[in-house]
Amino acid sequence: MQLPKFTIFICALMVCAALPVRAVDNSAQSAARAALLKAMAEQDAQQAAAAAELQAQKDAAKKLADQKEAEAKAKAKADKEAAVKAQAKAQQTADAKAAAEAKAKRDAETKVSLKADKAVADKTPDVIPAVDNPAQAIARAALLKAMFEQDAQLAAAKKLADQKEAVAKAQAKAKAEADQQAALAQKKAQQEADAKAAAELQSQKDAAKKLAEQKAAEAKAKAKAEKAALAAKAEADRQAALVQQKAKQEADAKAAAELQSQKDAAKKLAEQKAAEAKAKAKAEKAALAAKAEADRQAALAQKKAAKEAAEKAAAQKRADEAVAAAKAKAKAEAERKSLQANYAGKDLGMKPITAPALPIPDSKEERLAALLQKYKADKITPEQYHQQRAAILAAP
Repeated sequence: MQLPKFTIFICALMVCAALPVRAVDNSAQSAARAALLKAMAEQDAQQAAAAAELQAQKDAAKKLADQKEAEAKAKAKADKEAAVKAQAKAQQTADAKAAAEAKAKRDAETKVSLKADKAVADKTPDVIPAVDNPAQAIARAALLKAMFEQDAQLAAAKKLADQKEAVAKAQAKAKAEADQQAALAQKKAQQEADAKAAAELQSQKDAAKKLAEQKAAEAKAKAKAEKAALAAKAEADRQAALVQQKAKQEADAKAAAELQSQKDAAKKLAEQKAAEAKAKAKAEKAALAAKAEADRQAALAQKKAAKEAAEKAAAQKRADEAVAAAKAKAKAEAERKSLQANYAGKDLGMKPITAPALPIPDSKEERLAALLQKYKADKITPEQYHQQRAAILAAP
């Protein structure tokens, strides 16, 4: 079975109409899409740069704080070492002072003892000292001279010790005041440095916060603008999609109308062809019926002529057959009597078997009439009718 080309074309058209069509961006939409992608990439780059800058500021602030802490630790260590050194020096000074005081005390005790001995000697007038010889006088004079020199040395040593002590006290006092002033100045400088570092750190934090807020505001404004652009683009895409959908619906409606028109035309053409085929088949059937009737009439005429000839020949044949039949009948009767007398099973009481009648074929007229009835009942095709009719006519 072959389908018409028109039917295949209609099916292909219906399948193509059912396929989805993807919307293609126009030039403005393509440019807007590219600009949006570029803006998103720039925003990502700016956010990454801002994050890197903020991290660098945080690292710098941390480094500065670590440096300040290290300086403070080093300064505290140096102050501690200086205090230890000053304490050791003060201890040495105190030890030297204590030694000088002990020496002065011993010298004073010796001097007091000598003065007491002298006073005792002066207060004993009843005692008449012995007259010294020259050696004793010289020794006594040397002893007195040594005692006077020793008193003078003790006085000078005490005066020198007092001067040294006063100088040491003044130096210690001045050093203590200087150390106190230096410590105060250092503390003040440290406080000022710490306040300055704190102010700088706070300024950096404020600047970083302000920069972050500014960047956040810029990012928010940019995101808002991009959102508005996306909304505008989405609206434009929606409008374009609506226009495209409307155009597609119109095209689909037009295609459906054309398809329906083509279907109607195809249906009308098919009905027309069916009517033509039916009329043609009816005409062919009528022609075949007429031809069959003519053939039947010809066959009847032929049969009549043949019948007359056959009757004539049959009369002669009957005469011949009558003679032959009489002979055959006599012969058959003789054989029958012989068989009845001597057939198999006679001794058993069985009857003889009679031969059935021979089948006689129908005549050509009857076979042609039966073939015509089959064709009129649409049981066979025209080709089959003509083939079988030619076979019947060609039979003896």
